[in-house]
Amino acid sequence: ALGLLKYERDPELAWRLIESAKKKAIGELLELTIPFVMGLYHLNTGALKEAIDALSRARDNHTSIAASSPYVPLMIDIVKAYLAIAYLRSGNRLLGMHNAGPAVKRLRALGSTRLLTMLDAEIGAS
Repeated sequence: ALGLLKYERDPELAWRLIESAKKKAIGELLELTIPFVMGLYHLNTGALKEAIDALSRARDNHTSIAASSPYVPLMIDIVKAYLAIAYLRSGNRLLGMHNAGPAVKRLRALGSTRLLTMLDAEIGAS
């Protein structure tokens, strides 16, 4: 589901996969990831309020465990970038820029060009 949504392909199949995953016994990491994937689904389908809610939950979930893994701060930055896109698309430039700011430096350092291109396009459009 994450791959489909990341590349903006077949959101309905992605939703069915999300729903299927939610019904199964899943590990802690996958449990943390589901709100993020749901946020991408809502972002891709234009449901911006739902995207903001799900991505905010994903950010908060990851923030609560940030000290436990070096991977988590990167994931928080990715979530914040998508959250910024959702806020910018909804017309809330202030919260969009607030979420984009901390994420951009790390994403640039890691060469996350696709996500940065999307974010830059939304910043330019708002």
